[in-house]
Amino acid sequence: MQRPGLSVVICNIAMRWLPHIGMAVIGLAGLSKCLDISEFLAALQTWKFLPEWSHGAFSLAIPATEIILAGLWFCGVARRSVVKLTLAFVAVLAAAYAFHAFVLGAPKCGCMGALGAYLWSVEDRWFVVGRNLFLMGLLAPSLRRRADGPPRLGFRAVEDTEETPTKPPLQRAFSLLELLVVVLILGILLALGVPIFAKSRDRARVASDLSQLSQHARIIGGVYLSSSAEAFPWFARPVPEPTLVSCVAQSFSYPIRYFDSYNIWNVALADKFYDGLPWGRVFRSPTIPRSIVVNAGGPSSPVTDYLYPCVFLGAPDQWRLRGYTTAPTQLRATRVSEVAYPTEKVLLWTSSDGVYGSEMPRSPRAAFNAAFVDGHAASAPLSNLRLEFAGDIVNNDYGDHYARSLPSLLHTWHGVAGRDVGAGNPADEE
Repeated sequence: MQRPGLSVVICNIAMRWLPHIGMAVIGLAGLSKCLDISEFLAALQTWKFLPEWSHGAFSLAIPATEIILAGLWFCGVARRSVVKLTLAFVAVLAAAYAFHAFVLGAPKCGCMGALGAYLWSVEDRWFVVGRNLFLMGLLAPSLRRRADGPPRLGFRAVEDTEETPTKPPLQRAFSLLELLVVVLILGILLALGVPIFAKSRDRARVASDLSQLSQHARIIGGVYLSSSAEAFPWFARPVPEPTLVSCVAQSFSYPIRYFDSYNIWNVALADKFYDGLPWGRVFRSPTIPRSIVVNAGGPSSPVTDYLYPCVFLGAPDQWRLRGYTTAPTQLRATRVSEVAYPTEKVLLWTSSDGVYGSEMPRSPRAAFNAAFVDGHAASAPLSNLRLEFAGDIVNNDYGDHYARSLPSLLHTWHGVAGRDVGAGNPADEE
């Protein structure tokens, strides 16, 4: 018997192994998305033509489809039909991404889910389109039939024999209808299970976030206050010129205006209270998906995810209409003795919760994470928050902070003498 040529051997190897590699990549991508549904959901929210109500459905349907298709392939179930469905699925996603990228602007891909933070991942639109075409190229060889019989798509090689049967043996396989029913059932099971897993993961992130907030509250409300005559952190000068905030251990300095201390306090306190590490993990909230993080840490972006309210940088009268002034006479450090409600006054809070002035969510289920002056940390409903101070907080000489232009917890009525949660402040309108 004549031995096959090199090109035939290479073609047979490609037909046998490349589809397995392609389906493994698709299955891995689906599992990775399931491990971090919130990360994938954040990426879908950058797709402009998707209606808001569909984000949650797509965040479950896409990874479920990838896992099911890969599972059916590796179980040997109707592989030719599975690869056709997979090619159609990838083609639709690739076409949608290409249209969005070249017409509306490149959205976040989020293809590799949780693994995107650890693997080399490029979000360039040309790279993403090319990657999708390459994946389709891996799957395409499985559609080609061999000249001497049915396609050989499994791991097991079939030995050639001298006698060729006149009729290939019949193979029982699922029909396309049966395959769709299996996909539907597995999709329903995944749709029920994935949200439970995602909620457990979200609860773990919130618990970790509250633990970090509590740690900061103990440092500021305990160690720091005992070394500063009971005065809260105050390290910028109330003058129009910027103050240079420094971390000696990192040989790093950063210029800020007075009220801009709210998200740079980590640099000012790092040397004495945080082992000289102003951009460690303890200053990053685990509740913020890494795909949307702007402040990734390091000298180029030293700000923290935990915000320090501006009310601690001004006397209580600065946050009342009767006592408010644009002059710097009331811009000073505040003391523990001025805090009237330590269990209801926020000392630090996580910036990822969308508490932004007039854009504040009103859903009763929405919540924010915060540490309070008395040292405890808790997640509280947004509906419990007090309104923001109604006057202009400060002019451009001391920081670009205006009413309802920055998070409400930064500028609350009566300053440290008022409440941030719970019952209303007396005479909020004064």
